[in-house]
Amino acid sequence: MFSRNKKTALVTGASSGMGKAIAKRLVEDGYQVYAAARHVERMDDLAQLGARPVRMDISSEAEVATAIDTILAYARLTQGVAKSIRNAYTPGRGTDPNVIARIVSKAVHARKPATRYVAGAYARPMMLMRKWMGDRVFDRVIMSQMR
Repeated sequence: MFSRNKKTALVTGASSGMGKAIAKRLVEDGYQVYAAARHVERMDDLAQLGARPVRMDISSEAEVATAIDTILAYARLTQGVAKSIRNAYTPGRGTDPNVIARIVSKAVHARKPATRYVAGAYARPMMLMRKWMGDRVFDRVIMSQMR
């Protein structure tokens, strides 16, 4: 999840060449990167690193405005999700420990245990968020709540 505590960069032309190299470097340097280009499909590697690909042709004023609106909407969404997660896990509002104990027992006794088990009051929305954002960003979201 993108955070207010980290610097954010918008890199244009990030589907190849200098733009892609700059986006990679900024992600490595700890920036939250929105990678913008006409060809989003060429930025899968940046998404795997934690960048957020955005379709944008800088020669089109309408596309630039749409991309900025997308970035701002994403920021509002992630802030709302983070707030609801914090509020949801206050004492007495979590999942019954027995529910989790049953899932652990199931995993321990399984011939072929799964990588992840979905259990608990907020597990399904969290897994949807993980699928939508990708593992790297999801892990950052979780870790940001641990500080």
